[in-house]
Amino acid sequence: LVGARTAVGEKYKSLSIREEYAELTDLAPRLCVVSGSLNISADEDFLRNSDRRPVIITKRRDDDRWRSCLLNLQEVADVVVSDNSISGSFIVDTLRNLGLEQILCEGGPSLLNLMTQDNTLDEMAVTLAPIVVGQSPTQPPLGQAYSTWHRSFVGVAEDHTFFRFTAAPLHTQV
Repeated sequence: LVGARTAVGEKYKSLSIREEYAELTDLAPRLCVVSGSLNISADEDFLRNSDRRPVIITKRRDDDRWRSCLLNLQEVADVVVSDNSISGSFIVDTLRNLGLEQILCEGGPSLLNLMTQDNTLDEMAVTLAPIVVGQSPTQPPLGQAYSTWHRSFVGVAEDHTFFRFTAAPLHTQV
């Protein structure tokens, strides 16, 4: 699961099974892209060359440009259109209805913000690497939402440190 601007901006490639995992499964991961505008070229590699047809989740718009993009993208992806605003719950329910039970959300700040605000993340993996890449963020990585996480794993390999966190139960106010 990834936001469209992240998938396009980071030049996502098609998804396939890596050779070293071929004996574990014959089913490649299925990419899901979330885009409110559908401003995605149908020629993107991640749409054209996947082992499985990608899913695009979007919100219905009432303009000719959006409808034109919808028609183009329906040729290369399964497009799910919400008549309401897109929520984390809608995304998770949509993917589960498609038989996708394990969902890895790679982000994009807007998508992570949405998923965090809707409390639809149950685990978070963070890698600390000795490399700095990127540009100044337009918003905090998880948006303005506040949530508590518990560290469940720390591992080190070469210069990288890997963290895994699980979501803390939500506290209800009395």
